[in-house]
Amino acid sequence: MDHRVRSGCYSWYLDWRVDMVEANEKFTDAEIVAFEKQYLEAFKELAALEKAKKEAETKSKDIRAKLEEAMNEYGITKIDNEFVSIAWIKENPGKQTIDLDALQKEEPEEYESLLEDYPKITGKKKAYVKITVK
Repeated sequence: MDHRVRSGCYSWYLDWRVDMVEANEKFTDAEIVAFEKQYLEAFKELAALEKAKKEAETKSKDIRAKLEEAMNEYGITKIDNEFVSIAWIKENPGKQTIDLDALQKEEPEEYESLLEDYPKITGKKKAYVKITVK
């Protein structure tokens, strides 16, 4: 291992330790090290769980996208089986209203008479697949 890399990593670690100790001024360095040792396995387990959670969320998102695409392609609107219940929720284009805040800010004098000149789309929702795991 290159000595410069190791010393750089060690330097980073020392800087981190100083920052951590400053954040925990009421504890001695020895107390913090003892705490770290006592809960080292919990830290490792938490890190592993968080990593697995992110991977599972990514995989779930990909599977949901594939199912949404397939259901759209085949025109299927509902699936209910022993594993999941899936419903295709249609897109809601929303409706056009007046953006009163923008109108009042940009045209304070004409606020009452020009409401129809400032449309605002509200309630627009993208189509999606609703999946319930049983």
